[in-house]
Amino acid sequence: MPKRRVRGVRALEGTAIVVACGIALAACGSASEPTARSLVSQALRNARAATWVHDVQSAIEPGHKFNATNDIGAKSGRQVIAIDGSHSTVIVLHDMAYIKGNEKAIVDYFQIPTKHPAAAAGKWISLAPTDGGYAAVSSAVTIASDFGSVTILGPLREGAVVTLGGHKVLPIIGHVKGSSGSTVPATLYVTTSGTVLPVEFHVSKGSFSETTSWSDWGESIVLVTPAPSTPIARIIG
Repeated sequence: MPKRRVRGVRALEGTAIVVACGIALAACGSASEPTARSLVSQALRNARAATWVHDVQSAIEPGHKFNATNDIGAKSGRQVIAIDGSHSTVIVLHDMAYIKGNEKAIVDYFQIPTKHPAAAAGKWISLAPTDGGYAAVSSAVTIASDFGSVTILGPLREGAVVTLGGHKVLPIIGHVKGSSGSTVPATLYVTTSGTVLPVEFHVSKGSFSETTSWSDWGESIVLVTPAPSTPIARIIG
């Protein structure tokens, strides 16, 4: 079964800091941060209620680099991923997942246990919800999964308003936990006018850096079922 490292540097094997892009408010902090907490809650609630969003992710640490460009909707979406020489695409549509990648992606990223990865490279592979790898490959390709994978921990505080992508945004500053239990500074930027929405999430420490940005809220894309495609069971078998 494919065991895809789904988000950000979770795709970087052996990384010292393991986080994922997407936001969830942690139940921690103090009475000094109610406004910051409220803004994060509003941003998440509004994001999860959205129909579509364009999502760009990047992560870097010594020896590893990850990039993904995503268009994600409520029940469907598309990811185009590049990591350490592997290149792959994931489409979720009509309760099916479809994956395609070069040979390195078949072996290292999707980790499909096939004796002939070269034969599977460059071809669409389909997974139904009953397939063991479906949850892994479909994660982060829909609105709900995109905004349910990272916790920003308190105490939270507001920074000074800045401009990102031509929009005024308010930084909400906190931290996440690294895989070793270390504290990693994190900042969520949210809009300052209109509907409160997340604009960017940045996590960095030392030589490690990860950023996710969201834009084009509500702008859908047209997805079509990839054809032909081969069921994952046939690839494994």
